[in-house]
Amino acid sequence: MLEEKLALKNLYEESDFRANMIRIAKIRRSDCVLFLCNSKETQLENYLKETGASVKQVHTLFELKGQENQTFDVLFYFQGKTNDDFFSEGLEFFLEELERVGKEDGRILLATENPHGVKHLVSDDMAPVTSDCFSYDSWLEVLSVSFPFKQVNCYYPYPDHYYPISFFSDKHLPKQDELDRDIYDEEMDRVELCKENALLKHLTQQGLFPKFNNSFLFWIDKKESPETPVYIKFSNERARNFQIATRLYHNRVVKEAIHPEGKAHILNMIEMEKRLSTVYDGSLLVNHCFPTEDEGCLEFEFVRGETLQKKLEQAALQGETEKFLSLVDTYVSKCFPKEKMTSYSYSPLMTEVFGISEDASFEAADCLPVSSIDMIFENIVIQNDNWTLLDYEWCFEFFIPYQFILYRTLFYFYQKNPQLMEEVDLYRRYGISEAMKEVFFSMELQFQKYICKDRIPLRDELRLAGGCNYIPMEQRFFIRANEDTSMELGVRCWEENKKISLDFPCDVLKLEIFSPGQNLEMSIASLKLEDEEISLAEIQKNNGHLIWIDETTFLLLENERISIPVVAGKQIKKIQMIVSSVVLPEDFACKLKKKITDLSLTVNYFEERIQHIENKALYKLYKKIKK
Repeated sequence: MLEEKLALKNLYEESDFRANMIRIAKIRRSDCVLFLCNSKETQLENYLKETGASVKQVHTLFELKGQENQTFDVLFYFQGKTNDDFFSEGLEFFLEELERVGKEDGRILLATENPHGVKHLVSDDMAPVTSDCFSYDSWLEVLSVSFPFKQVNCYYPYPDHYYPISFFSDKHLPKQDELDRDIYDEEMDRVELCKENALLKHLTQQGLFPKFNNSFLFWIDKKESPETPVYIKFSNERARNFQIATRLYHNRVVKEAIHPEGKAHILNMIEMEKRLSTVYDGSLLVNHCFPTEDEGCLEFEFVRGETLQKKLEQAALQGETEKFLSLVDTYVSKCFPKEKMTSYSYSPLMTEVFGISEDASFEAADCLPVSSIDMIFENIVIQNDNWTLLDYEWCFEFFIPYQFILYRTLFYFYQKNPQLMEEVDLYRRYGISEAMKEVFFSMELQFQKYICKDRIPLRDELRLAGGCNYIPMEQRFFIRANEDTSMELGVRCWEENKKISLDFPCDVLKLEIFSPGQNLEMSIASLKLEDEEISLAEIQKNNGHLIWIDETTFLLLENERISIPVVAGKQIKKIQMIVSSVVLPEDFACKLKKKITDLSLTVNYFEERIQHIENKALYKLYKKIKK
């Protein structure tokens, strides 16, 4: 466990995803920066230094008060995971101090936790919110008073400001399908009452995302500033040469390389636009791009219209099957023009990018001379009769079977709309067989490895470091106090001697443990209700319906329950127990259930036979003679 916590600490301090919090500000080499944070933020400090800016850090309000002879271009407050004293004299006083040490034309950035964030709504007190956190409404009220004539932009780092991937704003709030990051507090176990992302999606649907996202970033410009983005997304779950940032403005989109070695990847899209436009020759428009003044950046036209994805989902929802199929047919004809097709021939890049060997056969598959493999329905925008390809970042000039690109589009469409798979099998409609699907799926996996290289996606980093503390339903058991109070207790079933301590909001009259989604072999080493030790023999006596391996270990099969005896009339508000458990394999559990059923039938059979024998006159006569 100690090694696990150390690994998580290193991940938190050193993960490159942390630097996105600084990248959004685009610190200039000429800037003088004051970084306010009480905890050690190695990755953020290192990135600030990499920008070439002059950086000074203060850890307390006392140190901030001592800044007398210097003013700063950028003031960056980052609320860490441990409490600080910056707000100890009030939020207004803190902002006054920032105003005092900031230059007249400077910037102030405040990254802070939301006490009403969903991760606190779904967890118990094992994941406490830091003190001195202010709600969405409180921040807006104070900022409007402290900076009445300044430009204040509010961003919502998602999933939070510790591991920010996307930054939404009031001018560009997320859609439900954009919230796909199940990132959890990585430094402590937590009882999770419901799934965090599911709750956030529901709140987003109700228009409450700003108030319940986990973090805020307030960006204050003290002078009239150039246009600020309404949405930023960092794609740094990739190899360094493929990492990009996408900034969406009111009427334009800018893509930029995060690292110097990624500039070639970005600028390659200029040539790819020309090549694709030649292939499609007006039947499918290609979003125009051009370089900006900043090196390694491309600006794209902002294309208005409705995505093909949305049109298909609306048609399916309204039961318009013919319209649905017509739209997909049009997509296929526009994106894969037969007159431009040629036969497949092997390139070594097929092995490097997709893992396909030279002797692999695609049955004389048709290919375009240049292919954008990311032609998913979300990347196609329709306005009137114009169909436009938005993004062509993943474009290749060697032969790729067009069926793979089509398969990839359908695969990701069904990932978001699994209910449509049974209604309309588009794979079969366009001749993609089961054998082809297996090959194409392996190609997609290899492609993901190609773009990530040695990088680990954030969604996997926490899990591999041992810190993904979300515990799936099949790895939980429940403790229920009384009939109407249920406390969900997440337990890693591979952890030995897990100590559990729970405080109940009411007096305990009855305790039950049950497992709704799995079969467990469970051992209770000790059990206390308040200060009273419960006899394990008493527990075994009261739960004869369970299969007991020894006096402390039993099998808790799916939906079975074990009852814990509670002394009548005794007020119990706390339970402590040491538990270890092992998940039983599904096939073992099935065999065990069958064996129990067979034994029960055998017992019933013999009981019936005994009863039949005892009812016979000969047996009754025998009993009299024996007596």
